[in-house]
Amino acid sequence: MLVQKQTNSDGAYEILRNQILNLKYKPGYPLSALYIAEQFNISRFPAREALLKLAKNYYVDIFPQYGTRVALINLDKIAEEHFLRISLESAAVQDFIRFHHEKDFTMMELFIERQKDAAKNGHTVHFLEFDNSFHKVIFSAIQKPRLWNLMLNFNSNEYRYRLLSLSIMPSLMQSVITSHTQLLNAIVSLNTMQAITSCEKHLADFDENLTKLITSFPEIFTKNGAAYPKLSKHTEEYPLNFRDHIIKKKII
Repeated sequence: MLVQKQTNSDGAYEILRNQILNLKYKPGYPLSALYIAEQFNISRFPAREALLKLAKNYYVDIFPQYGTRVALINLDKIAEEHFLRISLESAAVQDFIRFHHEKDFTMMELFIERQKDAAKNGHTVHFLEFDNSFHKVIFSAIQKPRLWNLMLNFNSNEYRYRLLSLSIMPSLMQSVITSHTQLLNAIVSLNTMQAITSCEKHLADFDENLTKLITSFPEIFTKNGAAYPKLSKHTEEYPLNFRDHIIKKKII
């Protein structure tokens, strides 16, 4: 069987996508084909391809004659992505209660324990990865992996907002662990209504901190139709790595 080799463009895209999602790059940070080519030691053509793919999937915004910037966190899209996730996950939980296996509970308990370890060590990126793994068990068990991938590919705003919240307010990690435990207990008890309520509460845990984040970082948020802030050069108030910087500086 032939295995298609990953191109330089694909490799650069995947790395940059993960770096954008994990807030290595501050939303609004300038990127260019030349910058990407230098960072990955590739030619300008695959670098441009990677940039165009990032734009197609809404990780960057391209402004003709002005440049390309990491997409700001869009508040309207957070609401849209949040709505999609609650709708799909609430339905998935109902099916999961009917079609689960004992091994699924074991996996979910394992990811809760891994979240506890990540929280103890302050590893917010790993914490959020285990969060995703916890919820993925539900979609895998009901044989709906495409819906899970749909959510993952449609939540760049919500994901960055959640990671920013956890990075600045690590106490939120305990709230997430508690919500996961309550959700799992409700599922084990076959209590559909309680499971749905726990699921909705878990996904809404971050909402109350939104105003605080917007006040602290107004320049990285936007709304549909809002004017884009003035484009700057690579010199930024926050150097790479943006997430590490705000944690060290204790911005909030």
